[in-house]
Amino acid sequence: MAGRMRAFDWSASALGSTHDWPENLRVAIRLCLTSRFPICLWWARPLRFLYNDAFLPWLSDTKHPRALMQLGREVWSEDWDTIDPMLDLSDNPVASFCGQIAVGEEFRRAGKCRIDVPPHRGERSTSVFTRHRRWMTGASLGIVASWAVAAGAQRPQTNLPLDPPRERGASITPAYEGWYANPDGTFSMLIGYYNRNTKEALDVPVGPNNRVEPGGPDQGQPTHFEIGRQWGVFVVKVPKDFGTKAVTWTIVSNGETQSVPFTLNKGYPISPFKELGMGNQPPVLAFSQGGAKVTGPPTGVSASLTGTVNQPVAISAWVEDPKAPGEAEAPPAGFGLPPGSVATVSLHKFRGPGKVTFDKARVPVPKQGAMVTCLATFSAPGEYLLRVQANDESGEGGFGFQCCWTNTYVKVTVQ
Repeated sequence: MAGRMRAFDWSASALGSTHDWPENLRVAIRLCLTSRFPICLWWARPLRFLYNDAFLPWLSDTKHPRALMQLGREVWSEDWDTIDPMLDLSDNPVASFCGQIAVGEEFRRAGKCRIDVPPHRGERSTSVFTRHRRWMTGASLGIVASWAVAAGAQRPQTNLPLDPPRERGASITPAYEGWYANPDGTFSMLIGYYNRNTKEALDVPVGPNNRVEPGGPDQGQPTHFEIGRQWGVFVVKVPKDFGTKAVTWTIVSNGETQSVPFTLNKGYPISPFKELGMGNQPPVLAFSQGGAKVTGPPTGVSASLTGTVNQPVAISAWVEDPKAPGEAEAPPAGFGLPPGSVATVSLHKFRGPGKVTFDKARVPVPKQGAMVTCLATFSAPGEYLLRVQANDESGEGGFGFQCCWTNTYVKVTVQ
C-alpha cells in the first residue's frame, strides 16, 4: 500500500498535493502504513478511506484496490448505517466498539470482528513531535479515525500476531524493508529480521540453517541475531535484468524454519536517501574526522580496527543529521532522544566467533558533527563484523522509513 500511495495522483484527489498536507495527516498515514496491525484511516467530511497492507484481507476483490481514497459510504455501503455513527465524534468523543461489521467468509469462520475507533479528532489530541520536528498544532481539517480490526481467537491451530511473547525458544523471521534502484541500473534489496525471543539472542552460522538463495548461501547476512526487530541490516544486490525472480532468505532457529522471498514487486520500492514527502534524510556517519561519509543502507565496511581479547576497543564516529527545509535543529526534551542531542548511535554484533560486550547500549550525539565513542570488548580471538547504527529522533526503525536511520559495518580483528 505504501507503493500504491506513492504512485497515487493526490493532486487530483480531495486531499490535494502531498506538499500541502497538514502534519497530522502525514503522521496518521505513516503510523497506518508501518503498522503490522490492520488499520484504516478516515479523513475529513465526507469521510475518505485509506488503509494499510495488513487491512487487505478484510477487503474483498471488489473493494481493493479501488477503495483507496473513495468515499466511506461507497466502500462500505452495506454497513454504513453502523459505521458512520461510530465515526461521528462531535457528540461522543470516546472510543467506540462494534462486533457486527460484515467481513469475508474466511474471517466469519475465524470469529468476531472488532472495530475500534479511538477519539482522535484532527490535531485536538495530544501534541506529537514527529521525526520531521514539527509540532501538531492548529485547527483541525476534519476527523481522523483509525479502524483497527482483529480476528477472534476461535480459529484453531493458528498463531495470531498477538500470541504471548516468549523469552526463549522462539524463531527468527527474515523481514523485507523494500528495494531501490542503483545508478548503474542494478537493484538493492534491503533486508532485516525479527527475533521473536525477548531474552535470547541467537547465533546461526552461514550454511544450511542460514542461507540466501540463489547465489548463496553467504550473501552478507548476519550470523548473530539480537532480540526484537532489527531494520535494514544488510543489502542483497541483484542485476538490472532480475525481473520477477526472487531472492529467498531461510533461517532455521529453535527447530523452526522461516523462509521469506524478496522480489522487485512494485509495492515495495523505498527511497533510502531522501524521504519523498518531506525531504528528510538519514544520519551521516564518518569514522575519522573529515573522513569519508556514509549514509543510508549498509553497503560495505567503513572502518577496520584491531584489538586484543578482553581489552576494550574504542570505536569512534562523527555524526550529523541532515535537516529538511523547515526542520528545527533538535527535538524538544523528552521525545525520541536524550535531552540536548540530535541523534543516537548504537553498536551491534553482526558476525564473529565470540561474545561482544558494549559499554553503552546507545550513545547520544550532543551536536551536529560531534564525535561519539563506544567501547567494545571481545571474548575470543578472530574476525568480527560490527553493525553501527545511527538514528534520528524517530527512534529505532523510524516507523519503517529508511530516511531516519543509517547502518554500516566496522571490521575488528581480535588477537
